[in-house]
Amino acid sequence: MTYFIRALSAEILKLKRTLALAMLFIAPLAVALLNLLILLRAGQSMVSGDDFNIWDWLLRNCASMWGLLMLPLYVTLETALVSGVDHGSSAWKHLYALPLPRWSIYMAKQVINFGIVGLSTLILVAGALLSGLIVQASGLQPAIDYSAPVPWDKIPSIVSGIFFAAWLIIAIHTWVSMRWRSFTVASAVGIVATVVNFVLLNSRELAPYYPWTQPVVSIQHTLYGMTATSVALAIGFVGGVLFALVACWEVTRRDVL
Repeated sequence: MTYFIRALSAEILKLKRTLALAMLFIAPLAVALLNLLILLRAGQSMVSGDDFNIWDWLLRNCASMWGLLMLPLYVTLETALVSGVDHGSSAWKHLYALPLPRWSIYMAKQVINFGIVGLSTLILVAGALLSGLIVQASGLQPAIDYSAPVPWDKIPSIVSGIFFAAWLIIAIHTWVSMRWRSFTVASAVGIVATVVNFVLLNSRELAPYYPWTQPVVSIQHTLYGMTATSVALAIGFVGGVLFALVACWEVTRRDVL
């Protein structure tokens, strides 16, 4: 465990002043900003209804947009950037010469990638609520009932659902970015998987089993049903752990990355 802590500390230090760290804030806040603009341009008929809750609307829309569109590409970019720190400087020979077991280096990057997605999802929720406050302060949508209760009880399930269901795609992209130093390979895998994501999303039978749709399926209880969302969450989480372990063995048994 001491070896792992040392490797993890080194990975955190390497992220300072990198694009990977900046994207931790940029990506989720971009989604929140887009939903802010949508809300500002919304018609009175949409926002003035008795059943319209601005806080619930922002949380649901931001979470769905994040899980469906941004998260698959975001994971692709972040994992490639985290691995690229060492690929770019050809530092693998040096890392493997250190008195650290190879598994600790790989798992440190894996945990960093898990942590990045978890933190960005929390920032997304904060950005969604901040967007509502900005709309209220602007006075551009006076018909909205800003006194509607914030659905605090839904936030833990949204954050945990997206985060744990995304473990499998995070593990897959961590392996791809570690296994191949080319950014093109990582990007190609992410783009193709995202395209297939849109194709399978409308299939209630297949969507819970496809890694790239699992984050959004895990929070859409009404659309897919509780069984499907539970399956997506379980496969995403357990599959992510198992894939990470196998990928760690596969990558670290090689001489040089």
